[in-house]
Amino acid sequence: LPELLKMNNIIKEFFEGWEISRPKKRNAWFGQISISPDGLPVIGRSNSYENLLIAAGHSRFGLSLAPITGKIISEMIAGQTILTSHDAALLDPGRFGNKF
Repeated sequence: LPELLKMNNIIKEFFEGWEISRPKKRNAWFGQISISPDGLPVIGRSNSYENLLIAAGHSRFGLSLAPITGKIISEMIAGQTILTSHDAALLDPGRFGNKF
């Protein structure tokens, strides 16, 4: 913050009427996020339902993990081998027993 104030003062010398204003808080949001007990996403076939694939529990990383999650799920649907660099066994729903 001190560096920003210094920059603001320097800019004021060149631009008359320059001011940094803080954004006004208009809305706030709160709610629950999906997270697994061990903090890792749950990606894989359900133990309880034959044709159910699960991709959940990404916590706040859902958007950043979406591409690889989609790749893993699409390979499962196509019956292909999962990429070896992404060990999907660590994410298997079975690690929590038969809850899924």
